[in-house]
Amino acid sequence: MKALEKSSYVVLDIVVATGVDLPALVDLNRLAYSIEPIAQLFFENWPDPASQVPYFTWVLENKLRDTNARVLKVVDQVSGEILASVCWTLVESSDDDGGGNGAAQIELGSTPTEVPAPTPPSHLPPGINQQFAKTLFPNIAMVKQHMRGVKHFSLSSLYVSPYHQKKGLGSHVMKYCLKQADEAGIPTFLISFESAHMFYPRFGFEDVGQLVADLKDSEAGGREFGTYRSFAMVRKPKALGP
Repeated sequence: MKALEKSSYVVLDIVVATGVDLPALVDLNRLAYSIEPIAQLFFENWPDPASQVPYFTWVLENKLRDTNARVLKVVDQVSGEILASVCWTLVESSDDDGGGNGAAQIELGSTPTEVPAPTPPSHLPPGINQQFAKTLFPNIAMVKQHMRGVKHFSLSSLYVSPYHQKKGLGSHVMKYCLKQADEAGIPTFLISFESAHMFYPRFGFEDVGQLVADLKDSEAGGREFGTYRSFAMVRKPKALGP
């Protein structure tokens, strides 16, 4: 557990979430994600909350069950409110060549080796645009191939409550996680929305790939959205001082 002083009148904790926190985490993730323009296409009945809850429940339940993952929450000690959350996962390389911790294997901007095209999840929750999801998820899996063969941390689902943004909470979470990555000496990977793309370079992240989907001709019905972009980003670990 880590306590963080945000101001003279609020103290924040970063702690590991549990199943008890699931309803609050689902609500936080839903609120933060729903303001992204792509949410209007991803969910069938946006902005109806009922259409979004099954998806975020599915995502968070899987993360809470994953023994290599931790769902972290930022909690206001005074009110008990969860203000932010993130999924922080250690990805063990099944085909690691044994050459150390893998950090030196990354070449920023490199192209992944040829691999079979991934398939979308076989069971998708209700409430989402199934046609769009079946296009999006394999593309996400493809950009993740930049880390194939490399032991790394994966940072995902970093959400700050819309009511508490622009207060440094996201930066607190990033520093907390990246300190662990530096101590372990392994890189960190994430996929960023276009709206958050300029946030991550300040922490040392660099682009290694893009997910680009032309929605104008998409069967998923995204003509008004034009081109959807997200960015695969990697941060190499920093050497710790003596």
